[in-house]
Amino acid sequence: MKRIVLGLCALGVAASVQAAPTVKLSTGYFYADGQSNDLNTPDSTIQSVPFSVKIKEGPWGLRLGSSWLEIKNKGSKAESGMGDVTATVSYDLNDAWSVSLKEKFTTADKDKGLTTGFNDTKVQVDYFATLDNRHSFFATAGYTFKGGQDDKPDYQNGVYLSAGIGRVLATGWTGGVSLDWTQATNRKLDDTFGGSLFIGHKVNAQWSVSLFGGYDNNSTTSAGLGISYKLQ
Repeated sequence: MKRIVLGLCALGVAASVQAAPTVKLSTGYFYADGQSNDLNTPDSTIQSVPFSVKIKEGPWGLRLGSSWLEIKNKGSKAESGMGDVTATVSYDLNDAWSVSLKEKFTTADKDKGLTTGFNDTKVQVDYFATLDNRHSFFATAGYTFKGGQDDKPDYQNGVYLSAGIGRVLATGWTGGVSLDWTQATNRKLDDTFGGSLFIGHKVNAQWSVSLFGGYDNNSTTSAGLGISYKLQ
């Protein structure tokens, strides 16, 4: 499915070096209907409840995450269970640039179709810039090293790119739009190009929420809710 970042609402404020470690807990709800690049099925409906913990100290960040999944592929019954586990290490080069390394560990049930059965590795570069007191620009470039290519000749590595504009709508509220292109990591599937809209609200110093919706050239519709809590 189209890659969506539930934390886009955080782009209303530029990144800054933290004086003390911070811990953020995140969860939400994700829905997508259409082509699945991750699970290598042409038509599927996915519902998931993602959850993660992120620890940030200075320029370094560590994030661990997983999700509960329900997947229904065309012509088959729905399957559900825990998804794969991901671990991400990130480093802020400065207020504008950051780099990250993400590893997906195969922990889900392959027999249920909840995973490809292979680990994947991603390297990513992110850019953020404040244009004025209300607008910001953000962009991402990444590369996926697809696991299992020795066993699955249709698998391939792939590039993904995204860029967008954020806007401060009111005190505590941000919104924006992004465009995304993802090279399919299965040669039998099409690359995806699409767009998404998002809105986020910082409720207070600890709580924030976000909503998004997206659509792409493979007729994949996606929507979701994100909730995060920052420990003091």
